[in-house]
Amino acid sequence: MIYVVLGMHKSGTTLISQTLHRSGISMGPEFDERVSYDAGNQWERRESWLINLEMLGAQEAQYYSLDFWKPPVGDRPEAVGTKIQELCQSAACEAEDWGFKDPLNCLTYAHWADILPPHRVIAIYRDPGEVMQHYGCRGWDLRRAWRVARAWSAYNEGILNAVSHLTSPTICLRYDAMMNGEAELNRLRAFVDRDLVDVRKASSYRARAGHPLSPPVGRLRGAMTGSNPTQTLLALDDLRRTALN
Repeated sequence: MIYVVLGMHKSGTTLISQTLHRSGISMGPEFDERVSYDAGNQWERRESWLINLEMLGAQEAQYYSLDFWKPPVGDRPEAVGTKIQELCQSAACEAEDWGFKDPLNCLTYAHWADILPPHRVIAIYRDPGEVMQHYGCRGWDLRRAWRVARAWSAYNEGILNAVSHLTSPTICLRYDAMMNGEAELNRLRAFVDRDLVDVRKASSYRARAGHPLSPPVGRLRGAMTGSNPTQTLLALDDLRRTALN
């Protein structure tokens, strides 16, 4: 089975990918487990990331997560479709059960979905205030707070849009619930139908408190664009309760 992990940056996709990989689902061939998350090991399949960069017109050397928040426009290029097929073929040689995670898949999933063989989707989300804090918004830096709120809305609305059109089995997880208690991990365990290695560490749960700018910036964004992060968060909570789990 193939597992596709969807989620905004700094929202738990690395935790899910590491958990799956350590539990026998190959999430990529190139991970050095001696390298920490902060040192660059994000348990991310490089090939899928490069395909997403190509779809978004991003250059690897200049890429920064908050700069890319719009889904690709137009039809999928034929060359991109070929690369997705080649990735599927090579990954299937690694293991019978494999997957990939890249937050950019929240924006590009529609371009993957019709090429991927039968697969399952694992979505994870996090309170926008915690994500804002994790991005290091300092004091009253409204510009950076706005950029985080904009990206958070786009990525998590991408999850909602993807799941609304899915026929594949889907589970939606919340990061703070995953890090506090066993229920969320048990839901994931049941979804993948295997024992899971618990890689959670309390020290990894940084930015537990939401950023004070999150509520006002969210309201401002809602008034200006109609996309209010608070409403999106409530929709994700509903999805978590109702998605196949």
